[in-house]
Formats: sequence, structure tokens, C-alpha cells
Amino acid sequence: MNALFKQLDRFDMGLLITIGEVNVSNEEMLQVTSVYQHFVREGRKTALLMAELPHKVSALLRDDSASFLRRSQQHQLGRIPDFEIADALIKTIEARGRP
Repeated sequence: MNALFKQLDRFDMGLLITIGEVNVSNEEMLQVTSVYQHFVREGRKTALLMAELPHKVSALLRDDSASFLRRSQQHQLGRIPDFEIADALIKTIEARGRP
């Protein structure tokens, strides 16, 4: 990871870690949050983006090993309107030359 961060630093870029399904019972989930915590402590340009249903995110935040996440800055996204989803899908499909 140090080599990756050095490469990113050369371009004044950082690392975005994304997790699409939060699962507190998954040991890898807790490992990722622990590694992310170390990156933050080292002053690395990094961000963690996780998405899941609110009750599953709450379960992760209640876990003793995730206390760092409870102190982190959190942004909760609201519902995306259906027309915005449809528009994004249409633009994505049409950008690939499909109707």
C-alpha cells in the first residue's frame, strides 16, 4: 500500500475505498476499517465510502472494533429520485452506443 500511495502522491491523488454491502459479521469488513484507520492516522489521502441499509450500517457502528468509524465524519445520502436513476441509466447505455 505504501508503494500505491507514493504513486498516487506523484499525481496529487488519493485512494477511495468503496464497500457496496456492509456486513458486520464479515471479518474482512472489520479488517478494512482497521486498515483505513491506519491510513488516516498516517495522514494518507484516503476516503471510505460504504453503502447499505441503515440497520446494517448501525450494526457495524455498534461493533466495539469500529469505534473509529463512529468518530469519523459521516454523510447520509437520501433517496435518489426515480427520474434521476432513469436518466443516469439512459445516459450510460446511450454512451455505449445502445438505444
